[in-house]
Amino acid sequence: MDNAPTLQQAELASQKDNLRLATKIWTAMGKMIRSQCNKGRIIDTLVFGTFTKQSTLRIFSDGQTSSEATSANYIYCPGPKSIFSIMENSDNVKNIPQQVSLR
Repeated sequence: MDNAPTLQQAELASQKDNLRLATKIWTAMGKMIRSQCNKGRIIDTLVFGTFTKQSTLRIFSDGQTSSEATSANYIYCPGPKSIFSIMENSDNVKNIPQQVSLR
């Protein structure tokens, strides 16, 4: 009897490897976006949309102070070609203002 993997087993192993690689890439991209947001930058991914910290845009929810916004919230804007859609709330905005003040 031959112990060589079948074509189906080889394809399954390849799919698992691809999924593992995609997960690593997605995790690394998330860490990079969070790191850049924490530096006060606006990140446009061109595919998934734009990300930033709430304090960078100075958009605050009712009753929220700037220090609360600085420590907590990130904002997502889908952009014109985004593959995601959103419901607008304090964490998601449809448009990012063109003028963002630099500190």
